[in-house]
Amino acid sequence: MANQKHIEWLLKGVNAWNERRERKDFKPDFEGADISSEFKKMGALGNDGRAYLRGINLGGADLSGADLSGADLSGADLSGADLSGADLGSTKLNGADLSRAKLCKAHLIEAHLIEAHLIEADLTEAELDRANLYKANLTRATLINASFRKANLSWANLSYSQVWKAKLYG
Repeated sequence: MANQKHIEWLLKGVNAWNERRERKDFKPDFEGADISSEFKKMGALGNDGRAYLRGINLGGADLSGADLSGADLSGADLSGADLSGADLGSTKLNGADLSRAKLCKAHLIEAHLIEAHLIEADLTEAELDRANLYKANLTRATLINASFRKANLSWANLSYSQVWKAKLYG
């Protein structure tokens, strides 16, 4: 269950959130939270209907089962975060740091992961159909049973990754 105080802090904006993370040592808890809807309720969506969280520090956060669909998390720090079962469909994660993140069974359909860092990330059974992973770094990532149907993996680095039973066609 998400910590309601953390949601309130998040809704104050990226700068306020990042300053709080610098001052206080805490593990953000957004388990199961519908973050996209929270931003919509506050009227805090951009003109394109996205929640703007560019450059936010969510390193080590519990975002399991959270809904971040359509959000802009470009350049965000999500290293070591738990995003298991999270909805990240159509989310912008360009240049984001998802190193060592847990993305098991996450929904990343049509997500933008251009030049994202997914080093040692666990994407077991994740759905990345039609996702754009151009120049993404997936070194030593676990991609077991992950689906990449019609995904763009041009210039992506898959060195030493575990790709057993991954669906890489279409």
